Amino acid sequence: MDASELVLFLNHDLEQAKNLKMLLCVFEQLSGLKINFHKSELFCFGQAKQEEEEYSKLFGCKLDSFPFRYLGIPMHFRKLGNRDWKSVLERFEKRLSGWKGKLLSVGGRLVLINSVLSSLPMFMLSFFEVPRGVLKKMDYYRSRFYWQDDQHKKKYRLARWDIMCQTKEQGGLGILNLDVHNKSLLSKWIFRLCNEDGMWQQLI
Repeated sequence: MDASELVLFLNHDLEQAKNLKMLLCVFEQLSGLKINFHKSELFCFGQAKQEEEEYSKLFGCKLDSFPFRYLGIPMHFRKLGNRDWKSVLERFEKRLSGWKGKLLSVGGRLVLINSVLSSLPMFMLSFFEVPRGVLKKMDYYRSRFYWQDDQHKKKYRLARWDIMCQTKEQGGLGILNLDVHNKSLLSKWIFRLCNEDGMWQQLI
């Protein structure tokens, strides 16, 4: 068992930490399972940073720093910034470089934008508010691919991006508006927070 399978939260209290370590040892004895503390990681912030070495020795875990990834999601004690979205933007660049040089019609590029590029950040959009700079960069990648197809050949944009993101009935192309979709996905969490009673709601 390591940090990729289980995350434990603990207040800054050495006595609580000692009790938790004892419970984990009891769990090992009763279940016959072995906790691999050496492969587990310990993250401290705030006042706990001052005693992180004590916590590390107690649990036998190596110290690490935020952000870390859990089930593909970057975890941090603060709001994610532009640099935390770097991996998402790199996925855009990787996809676009793979399509470079391919003879694609405008319709073909539109299909790829809707089915591939717009879906790349969807997992992250479900959990975090996208910084404006990152949102503009993702829209830039999609817009450039639609109008230019080749990053070295500049072409004029014949319509604003926000118009292209409107429905076809409204005169657009039906391209997914990532900003609106992000807000829609996050609103589901607000609904669950206000209408459901679970452990994560109590933690918040």
